[in-house]
Amino acid sequence: MPDRQAGQRCAGEGGFDPVRVVSHDESISTHRCDALGGPGGAGAFTSRGSPGGAASCRSRHRSRPRPRNRRRGMRWRSSARRGSCRSHRRRRSRRHGVLARRARLAEEAGFESLWVGDHIALPAGEGNPPRLEAMVALTYLAAVTSRVRLGVGLIVLPQRQPVLLAKQVSSLDVLSGGRLTVAVGAGYVEPELHAMGVSLAERGARTDEYLAAMRALWEEAPSFDGRFVSFSGVVQHPSPVQRPHPPIVVGGHSAAAYRRAVRHGNGWYGWGLDPGETGQTLRVLGETARAERRPADLGELEITITPPGPPDLDTVRRYADVGVDRLIIELEGIDDDAVDGVIESVGEIAGHGVS
Repeated sequence: MPDRQAGQRCAGEGGFDPVRVVSHDESISTHRCDALGGPGGAGAFTSRGSPGGAASCRSRHRSRPRPRNRRRGMRWRSSARRGSCRSHRRRRSRRHGVLARRARLAEEAGFESLWVGDHIALPAGEGNPPRLEAMVALTYLAAVTSRVRLGVGLIVLPQRQPVLLAKQVSSLDVLSGGRLTVAVGAGYVEPELHAMGVSLAERGARTDEYLAAMRALWEEAPSFDGRFVSFSGVVQHPSPVQRPHPPIVVGGHSAAAYRRAVRHGNGWYGWGLDPGETGQTLRVLGETARAERRPADLGELEITITPPGPPDLDTVRRYADVGVDRLIIELEGIDDDAVDGVIESVGEIAGHGVS
C-alpha cells in the first residue's frame, strides 16, 4: 500500500486538457481485490482506461505541453481494505475471473492505466489483507488486456534485488508491448524492510543506488560499482520496448523524495493531498527542481496524486488547475458491488472532457 508516513507517503489529468482518472487497490491479490473482485487488488483508471482500486485524473496546461492520445486510466492495487476483503472471502476461487473482467471493462471505458502496489511481508493484523506479488499481478493484467497502460507503484525499491528487478521490468515491458510505468519509493515499514535484509537507515541510499544500477543495465553499461550492488561483464536482453526504459515515477513526501524525483524521475507521486495541499507541495517541488538543476533529458516532471477520496468533476478541475497530470482514486472502503458503477462513473467524468 502507499506510504502513509509523513516522510515517506507516496505520491490526474484534469482540465481539460484531458484529465486522467485512475483507480487503484494496492496489490492484485485473489483475496484483497475489492475493486476488481479478483486476485489482486490494484487497478487504476486515468485518461486511458484501466481497472483499479483508485482513480486518477490528469490535466494539460498550455504552458506545459503533453504527449497526445492520453486516455482515462484506472489503477487497481490489491490493497483492498478490510470491508471489501471480508465480503469476498466466499468467492476467492473466481476472483481472477472478476479481475480480468473488470480490467477489460475499464480498458473499454477508456481508462489509461492499471496499477499494482507493492508490499512483500507486512506486520500481522487487520491492516494486512492478502495481496499478490506486484510483478506477477501485472503480468496477469498484461495478458488479459491489450491497450491500457500498466503501472507498478510504489514498488519498495530498497527491498528488491536491482539486477533481477531490471530484468523483470524489461520482460514485462516487452510482453505488454511497451505499456509499463514504474513508480518507486524508499519504503517505511521497518519490519518488512528488516525481513528483506534492509535497514531503515539504508533505504534512501539503496533506492538511489538501485535506480542507477537498473539504468546501467537498461543502457547496456559495461559495469557498475556501488556500495550495495556491483557487476561487470554482464548484459540483459531483450531491452525494454520503451527507450531508454519505462517511465520512472518517484513517490514520497520527504525532502529526499523530492530531490530523488527531480534528479531521477519522469514523474512524482503524492498521496492523500487535496488540491490546496497539492499546490503547496508542487511549489516545493519547483523550488527543489531549481536548486537541483533537473536533467533536461528527463523532460517535465509529470504529477500524479491520490486524492483523499473520489473527486467530483469540479474537484478534478481544481487539481488540473494546480498542475496535476493524473489522479489515482483509491477504491478502499467501496463495496465490491459498487465497483463496476465506479468504473462507469469515472468514464463519464472523462467523457466531459477531463479524460
